[in-house]
Amino acid sequence: MENIESTNTNEGSVSNVLIDLKEAQTAQIMGIISLVLVFCTCCYGGLIGAILGYLAMKKGKEAIAEYEANPGMYTEKSFNQAKTGKTTGLIGVIVGILALLYIVFSLVFGFASAISDMGRGAF
Repeated sequence: MENIESTNTNEGSVSNVLIDLKEAQTAQIMGIISLVLVFCTCCYGGLIGAILGYLAMKKGKEAIAEYEANPGMYTEKSFNQAKTGKTTGLIGVIVGILALLYIVFSLVFGFASAISDMGRGAF
């Protein structure tokens, strides 16, 4: 889905055609979905959110590098989408990893507590 902006001169010819970055919108969508999965799902949401966040960061970084190589060719809107995708992807990775650590620690300490209770005759 390419968005093309153009500036017309007085003669009616197109002088500057700007296009969207290819992966900018994809990075933004993946970053937002990673955040939604981390906060709205349990168990494997943290893992899937962290993976999607990483992919969003990667695509955002590629789009930003493409923009910086030739800034006059791409729209500012798509550059902002790439930055948003990279940022939300980073947040998705961090929160996803924290969610996974919480699940692991809960399981480990839950099992440890159950095992220690078995020795005291709690069952």
